[in-house]
Amino acid sequence: MMKTFYHIILSVISIFALTACSSTNGKDTETPVGKSPVTHEKFVTPIGIRVDTTKCKTSGIAMSKKQFQQCPYIGVTSLIPDLTVRAVQDFPADEDDNKIYIGQNMDLEFMKNGKRLEIPEQVFHTMWYTEYLGLSVAYIDENHIYVEGTFSSEKPSEGYKYSYLNGGEYDNVYTNFYNGKEWKPLIPQDIVHDPDRLQLFASEKYLKFVNQRGCYYDPNTGVFGENYKDSVLVGTEYIVDASSYQLITKVDKKCST
Repeated sequence: MMKTFYHIILSVISIFALTACSSTNGKDTETPVGKSPVTHEKFVTPIGIRVDTTKCKTSGIAMSKKQFQQCPYIGVTSLIPDLTVRAVQDFPADEDDNKIYIGQNMDLEFMKNGKRLEIPEQVFHTMWYTEYLGLSVAYIDENHIYVEGTFSSEKPSEGYKYSYLNGGEYDNVYTNFYNGKEWKPLIPQDIVHDPDRLQLFASEKYLKFVNQRGCYYDPNTGVFGENYKDSVLVGTEYIVDASSYQLITKVDKKCST
């Protein structure tokens, strides 16, 4: 599971250098729903939040409430110049004070020039995979913020619509959208009628949902790269209107070698 999420994090932050994409006939297979106006649209790549173990000194994924109170936040990352997001642990009354899990019952604080923006609290449940929390943030502006998260459980968690088997456990995934007034759940799988796990890339006007399947996706070039040698794999890219959630285009792309 750690390896799977690690690959996702790497693809999100564009570590992989990928080559050009082709289909069996040298062309991508496109299913246009309408004329696509997003050829030159710039989409924001979600950014992960790295756990800061220098402030929250721990060698594991759990610590006592007393230890947590010694660190101001779990992790912090820059979204755009002068704006950062930091993950802060919440402490529900029914939680075991001696065993608080990093990432469980967590709030995100958005800071601009050192001052916290007046964005209402939203509790997120995630896990700590390798060095990163199992969530990412796509920040467009104060009226367009998307948070994708995942956490593991032995069986699908109640209240989470999409849970994917990953080894002996399930990855429960979710997306939340802040529209300038409130946080709302967003379910990409239902919007594009694709039940697989999807990655979100956003602009003010459009959303891009990517089904990598077994590929690596480079958000800077829009290219799918082959993950496994000698395999024939196809990734899918959906473009959706960010206001109406209407599907604009669907493109299947063969992963390049």
